[in-house]
Amino acid sequence: MATGDDPLLDNEPELARTMAASVQQRIAFGERAGEKVHHIGSGAALDGVLGLISGQDDILGYLVDADRVVAAGSSFGGYTVLKLMEQDPRVLTGLPLVPATAIPPRPDPCRISKSMMFMSGGLDSMVSYVETENFYTRRPSTAADHWYILVHRAGHTFRNDCLPGFATLPCSEVLPQAKTNAIMAHWITAFFLRYVAGDQHYSEFLEPTSVTDTDYVVLKTITGTTPGPMPAAVP
Repeated sequence: MATGDDPLLDNEPELARTMAASVQQRIAFGERAGEKVHHIGSGAALDGVLGLISGQDDILGYLVDADRVVAAGSSFGGYTVLKLMEQDPRVLTGLPLVPATAIPPRPDPCRISKSMMFMSGGLDSMVSYVETENFYTRRPSTAADHWYILVHRAGHTFRNDCLPGFATLPCSEVLPQAKTNAIMAHWITAFFLRYVAGDQHYSEFLEPTSVTDTDYVVLKTITGTTPGPMPAAVP
């Protein structure tokens, strides 16, 4: 990923390479973990990871901070993020990408109070961006700050691929995957640095007013307020 036009990732070159290379792998893991959580009970996968830490696992014992657990997933994995955050207070923040909120039992936005960042594709043929927006607008005003990013010409393509049926147009006509990846890398990096690492310096990179790119739009809702008008996808 070229980062020459992104001041956030230019200032964090190593982080930029890490995000560009692994963000889709992390989301894919979220989906695999999501299947496990969905079938055996929310939080069970996290129990297993934290159990390895307490058991002084040679690998995870040095890599996982139990106080900075993030749930991330796409599609069904996004659904799992929401269900996990409903029930497990150990999750610090969440990243539901094109979350399938219509799957029963449906996640309840009123039961999730922590910061989250949602992403949707305007050409998604599997999970309509309207569905995600409806969920977002139903979060209570008491909830922590949260973000919604609508990538106008993206489909169900937040896992580094576009397959037939992922979008309302052929994959050759949607936003190039590299551009979708770059948008993800910028906003996820800033969000994690601010809300997982706790570094206030990255707040400026989470301001919707910083967006000059017409390929996507960002909505930020702060605690004590309700969302403004939700964006519509632009062809």
